[in-house]
Amino acid sequence: MKSSVNATVSFFDAKDRPQAVTMRPKEISITCPIFFTEKEANLARVKSLHRTLDHRDRKVFPLIDIEKISLIYSSTLNVLGQYDIKLIYKEFSDKDNFGEAWFYGITKVKKNRIITYILLNGENNIFIIFLKYNFLRINYRK
Repeated sequence: MKSSVNATVSFFDAKDRPQAVTMRPKEISITCPIFFTEKEANLARVKSLHRTLDHRDRKVFPLIDIEKISLIYSSTLNVLGQYDIKLIYKEFSDKDNFGEAWFYGITKVKKNRIITYILLNGENNIFIIFLKYNFLRINYRK
């Protein structure tokens, strides 16, 4: 997936005048490893593994329109469902404006384990995606 990052930097110059500089767009691409699912994965195993994996990433997004939390939740599950990862657990409450889901996968080539946890918290107006993973270390000789 490719997208552009656009930015404007605002600042005050030496004479205390406001200035703004528009930066050139930076194109970024996001790649996802190829997964296969393991049938024996369950929520207890995934949560236990989640505590042991050493690499992590987290993205926090504000929920602007809390009325669309159900749509955001189902869309996220649909997108993640397009990858060969296993949905381990999902829960959503329209009444509480709360949703969470756990996914588990192993990359096909390097056998790296990846756990994806999504959390929609309408009370705090946030949507968080957590990733925990391991990478097999390869030692190269000089």
